[in-house]
Amino acid sequence: MTDFVSLHNQTDFSILDSLSSVKALFNRAKELDQKAIAITEHGSLASAWDALKASKETGVKLIIGCEFYFQNDVNQPIDRLRHLILLAKNAEGYQNLLTLNKKGFDKTSLIGKRVYSVIDWNLLEAHCKGLICLTACGNGIISQLLMNGKFDEADDAIIRLKIIFGDNLGLEIQPNNMKR
Repeated sequence: MTDFVSLHNQTDFSILDSLSSVKALFNRAKELDQKAIAITEHGSLASAWDALKASKETGVKLIIGCEFYFQNDVNQPIDRLRHLILLAKNAEGYQNLLTLNKKGFDKTSLIGKRVYSVIDWNLLEAHCKGLICLTACGNGIISQLLMNGKFDEADDAIIRLKIIFGDNLGLEIQPNNMKR
């Protein structure tokens, strides 16, 4: 059994981001002898039931999560939606995922013809228990600041996330074309 666990995965429930079905993703994880896999749909927990069924069928442990849309303050006009991955590490974390998901939809933002559920720093601080935080992809909270040359703000955001999540913070690293 491999020790690798993929913690950032979308399925066809994340429209325009993935064509993989939940079942196919779990079957592939089983083929690769992976003991667990995280499902982190964009802005929702829509695939949770299918993922739980696939987990039971394959014996691959489900780590439930969500790739949330984030902005500094949901009560302000949208500055820029960035991504942030939150994973439940226990029952309290799962309850906090549900709460954040619901509160995110309470503060939806309309951009073009698409509705986004959005969370912010205050919601993160209030509902962080039992959660693991990953800084996400190129559209992530840290990546976007770095790509826009806002290095001090990126440092501040990392420090703030570290204060909120402690050792339950993971920085995602991806290849990029930044010059510095």
